[in-house]
Amino acid sequence: MMKVGSLLLLIVPHLHSGAELQDEDTVALLQNSLHTHPSRSRTQSLTQDRRLEWIIGFRRGVQGNRLDEFCSLIGKKTRDSSCTFQSDPSDDKAALVIVEGRRTDMLVVVVDFVKDLTFFELNVDLQVGHRMHGKGDPYETDSDQIPWNLDRIDAITGLDNAFSSQLIANGGAGVHVYVIDTGIDVDHPEFEGRAITTIEVMQPKIYTCKEGELDCARDKHGHGTFSAALIGGKRFGVAKNVTLHSIKSFMDGGVGKMSWIVLSLDWVVSHGHRPAVVYMGFSAPGTSNCMTAEIEAATRKGIAVIAAAGDDAGDSCTFSPAAVPSAVTVSASTKTDGIWPLGNNGACVDVSAPGENIISARPGNKQDLATSTSSAAALVAGAAALIVREGNITDVSSSILARATSNVLTRTNGVANKLLCIK
Repeated sequence: MMKVGSLLLLIVPHLHSGAELQDEDTVALLQNSLHTHPSRSRTQSLTQDRRLEWIIGFRRGVQGNRLDEFCSLIGKKTRDSSCTFQSDPSDDKAALVIVEGRRTDMLVVVVDFVKDLTFFELNVDLQVGHRMHGKGDPYETDSDQIPWNLDRIDAITGLDNAFSSQLIANGGAGVHVYVIDTGIDVDHPEFEGRAITTIEVMQPKIYTCKEGELDCARDKHGHGTFSAALIGGKRFGVAKNVTLHSIKSFMDGGVGKMSWIVLSLDWVVSHGHRPAVVYMGFSAPGTSNCMTAEIEAATRKGIAVIAAAGDDAGDSCTFSPAAVPSAVTVSASTKTDGIWPLGNNGACVDVSAPGENIISARPGNKQDLATSTSSAAALVAGAAALIVREGNITDVSSSILARATSNVLTRTNGVANKLLCIK
C-alpha cells in the first residue's frame, strides 16, 4: 500500500511538561487539529472559547490509569468540561478519550499529559454516501437474474449471467460483518433473518439493542440496508450466509459524527464476535488520527476493515477513512471496466469493484439502484467475509489483492489497476 501515514493531527512534539503556552499558539494548535480545513465560523468558535467536542489520543501502550487521571483532572481543574467517553487501552486496543469542553480548559489539562498524548482532534460531522436513484421498486422475490456486478467479479473477464466459484460456495457462514452505517432494515426478506440489530451510537454513549428490539438500529435512510444486502443478501449479496450486524452511527438524514464512528469501532474491537469484518461506506474530507487509531486497533485483532474511497472525484489520500493505511480502500468501476469518474482516486485506493448502476435492497420490502464507491466497498466486504471463512484471517487485504484481476481497468486516474475477483 502507498497510503500516507502522516495524518492531519494535533500532535504536541514541541511542548514540554509544565511549559506555558501563549494563547495565540494554542489557537493555532487547535486549528491545526481540525479534521477538515477550518472554516471562518469554526475558527471563530475556537477563538471565542465555546464548548466543543474533542477526541484526544494517547500513545500506544499507555496504561488505563493515565486515561483515568486525565478525565479526573478534567473534572477538577476546569469550569464545565468533562469526559464523555474513555476507551479501555488494555490488550493493545486504541487509547483515547472524548471530551466536551472549552479550548482554555483543554490547555490547563493537556500540559500535564504531553508525554502521553499523540493527537487532539475536534469532532466533526460526517455524511454517508449515495441516496437511491428513485423511490424504489417492489422487491422481486422470485427473480433469477444475476446482477451484473456479481456476474463481473466471479471471473477475470466478461459476463455470463452466473455467480459461482469454490470460494463463493462457502457463503461466509460463521463470519460476522459489522455494518457501520444508517442501520439495517432487518425485516427485509433479502436478509433471511441473518441481519441483527446490534448497537446504536448517535450520542456520546452506546446503546445495546435488546433481543427482539427491531426498532433499535433500524434503517430509515436506505444506505445501510442497500450496503448490507450487497455484502450478504440472498439475491444481491456476495457472501450469502454471513451474519450482518446493524451498527447505527448515522441519523435518519444520513448525518453522523466522527466520535460516533470511534465509539462504534471501539465497541466492535472490545465486544464484537469473531471472525469479523467491518464495513465503512462513508468518507469525509481530511484525514483523522482517531479513525486511524481505531482501525489499526481493529486490524491488530484480525478484523478486516473495508472503506469506501468516497464520491468527490478527489484524491482518496485526503479523505477519511480512505487514507488509513490498514483499511482496504475501494473505488468504483463501471460495466465497461472503467473507473467511475466521480469516485475518489489516487494512491490510497487498493482495489476497485463494480459500483455503477448497482441494484440492491431498500427499506420497506423494496429494491433500488445507486452508483457509489460505498456500493463497491460493500462487494469487497462480502469478498473479505468469504476469505475469512476460508481460514485466512491474518492478512485479508493481501488475499483480496492477490485474487484481484490486474490491468483490465481503463481511465484509472492513479488508482491501482486491480479489479475485485473471487473466482
